[in-house]
Amino acid sequence: MNFTLPSAAAIVTFDIFDTLVHRRCKAPVDVFEITRLRAIEGPFGIIAHDVIGDFTQSRILAEAQAREARTTNHGGEGEITFDEIYDRWQEQTQANDALTEWLKTCELETETAMLFAAPEGLRLFQDARAKGAKIAFLSDMYLPSEWLRDLLIRLGFDGADSCPLYVSGEVRLSKHSGALYDHVSQAEGWSLDENWLHFGDNQRSDIDKAKEAGLSTHFVTWGYVENKLTQRDTSLQANTVASLIGALDLPQAEKYLPQDPLERVGYTIWGPMLFGFTCWIAAQLRQRDITRAVFVARDGWLPMQLFQTLQQHAGLETIETRYFYMSRKTGYLTGVRDWWPERAWQYMFGKTSKSAARCLSAAGLDANKYRGTLQAFGIDQIDHPLPERERYRVFEALNALYADVLRSSRDKRLAFEGYYKSTLTGQDRIALIDIGWIGNIQRCFVHSMSDVTTRDKVEGFYIGLHENDIWPNVKLGMKMQGWLNSGVRYQEHYHALPAGGVELMEFILTADHGSTINLTHEDGAIVPVLEEQGADELEHQRLALRAQKGLTKFFEDNLYLLDLLSPEMLSSADWADPFLRLVTAPKDDEIELLAGISHSDSPGSNAERLKLARKLPLKHRFRPKYRRRARREAFWKAAFDRLNRVRVG
Repeated sequence: MNFTLPSAAAIVTFDIFDTLVHRRCKAPVDVFEITRLRAIEGPFGIIAHDVIGDFTQSRILAEAQAREARTTNHGGEGEITFDEIYDRWQEQTQANDALTEWLKTCELETETAMLFAAPEGLRLFQDARAKGAKIAFLSDMYLPSEWLRDLLIRLGFDGADSCPLYVSGEVRLSKHSGALYDHVSQAEGWSLDENWLHFGDNQRSDIDKAKEAGLSTHFVTWGYVENKLTQRDTSLQANTVASLIGALDLPQAEKYLPQDPLERVGYTIWGPMLFGFTCWIAAQLRQRDITRAVFVARDGWLPMQLFQTLQQHAGLETIETRYFYMSRKTGYLTGVRDWWPERAWQYMFGKTSKSAARCLSAAGLDANKYRGTLQAFGIDQIDHPLPERERYRVFEALNALYADVLRSSRDKRLAFEGYYKSTLTGQDRIALIDIGWIGNIQRCFVHSMSDVTTRDKVEGFYIGLHENDIWPNVKLGMKMQGWLNSGVRYQEHYHALPAGGVELMEFILTADHGSTINLTHEDGAIVPVLEEQGADELEHQRLALRAQKGLTKFFEDNLYLLDLLSPEMLSSADWADPFLRLVTAPKDDEIELLAGISHSDSPGSNAERLKLARKLPLKHRFRPKYRRRARREAFWKAAFDRLNRVRVG
């Protein structure tokens, strides 16, 4: 319930930080870490790398030493100014004037970018103005008063320029001791009584000491801050990424978090992950001077939009983006140019049993024409799904028919090669961007063209790659790399992906159209044939687009980071932490929201959809064999485990 400003409040004073404004990071001191990253990329990053590398800790130490020196030399409370902190920092580090001034400017710019107005604080300020109350701002802070005043005006506190603003560092008195209230009373000629109402978030400084001075108070609960440096050790950027993600759990984040549960998960879980991945893509393209990015298959539909969102902020306006309709199914029809026995499994992939007709169709063959061969391998009913124990029969049949599969692929390649070649027109190299996980899309894309040198013109960039499984494609000369593979924590991601991570990622990357199931000639052009979506697929799409709405909002809210840091600095795989936690340790409300979402069990088709995790009937939870089989079939293992917990006693 919103607090109503009493009509008796003739004087209203406000604390500033975490009362009227909030930071987008978890703790105020994390601003120093962001400043450090900016300095590493700045003009002094090389010549002063040792000093800059230790900036976060040295900046914290300089402030503490400046306060101590102030008390020792002048007595009083040890309240200091921004300039005095940097004077002490320069003395401590022996940095030159140019670097010191640059860092001062950089810190203030970072603070400016990180701060936003607290909605409730802004409302109360506007209410106080409307009621004609006398208003002042009181802050225990070292930042300059004029900078703070400009900040308030920029954030929508209209009229703040006509209100007194007292900063403890400038008047050398603080709310913490209570002396600042007496000082303001004397300076403004205001009586210390109950007609003076003070708002603040610090129990001692804003409430206890204000009450001791005789003021009325209101304790602010719409923000929370624990000023403890966020520390991780996984990468150069890990502290900053963890701080930005951690801030989403604070009450002040309600300012920008969506209220719809699915949009909220899209914002807090997939938003950070896709932001980091898109920054990584931007960095890779810039470093390699690639000017065309081809986002392929349905999983590339959303990443292309996200990349376009940050192109201008990342200085990559000249990169051309294309969305290419393709799927594993169409790729298998045109892009099979070689064979080894294990290749047959790709046509049979999935948790549900497939018929021989279905598997041969994926390989470009009509099972009716091969009834004799199939019967030789013990398959009489070509349209009936084979039980798991007999899947090997189709596997062996496909290996016997491999020459026909290769001929079929060759014929379709000759018919549709121009469709693939169009993506390379006018380019020496292109980036092929997809979700992952083995790189078969890239192999099929390249092998759908007759020119064998095409593989050298295509570089694949993926959310993640299964390093133990990509070797056949790498041996064929495919150049590919994965974002999640680039960090020191790759093993955590590697184990999470097959435990539900793949399917959860494929959900959020759902496109607004059906799968590409074929290619055809139409009016002299080659066009994709899209699967007609059924009711289940349309419902799945509707849910995904809801989650994407929240994800997109995360992008819009965090584009400011690209005005502070380069895509390279923002490309850390640490952005995937919330997603890693979702996969391995989901909360009950997340399971309730997401476990019932379905996943397509077959390449290029959405007719066979299975839930990510299902709750077993109680009688089956106590049957170990049944439970093990059901868990093996579940996509999202951690959600299955929580849904089917067995409590004894």
